[in-house]
Amino acid sequence: MKVWRSLVMPNSPLTMHRHEHPRVIIPLVGGTMKIVESTGASEEHHWEAGKAYWLMTSAPGTMHADVNAGDKPIEVMVVELEHEK
Repeated sequence: MKVWRSLVMPNSPLTMHRHEHPRVIIPLVGGTMKIVESTGASEEHHWEAGKAYWLMTSAPGTMHADVNAGDKPIEVMVVELEHEK
């Protein structure tokens, strides 16, 4: 398991990346996060502070960028689950 804290500023998309493991997102400061796929498709996640959200492993061959769609920073704790090989 890996745990980290992430701050996503408005209008400052994270670089394209992927997740090899499922994870739980726990917003400390909530907001609306837009997930933009490398194909151009996107979806919005509305995260409330103090709730936990399950996100699956990225689909094979895909990448995405996280974009804070609001006007205030979004701060989250990420708990990534890894399994032994």
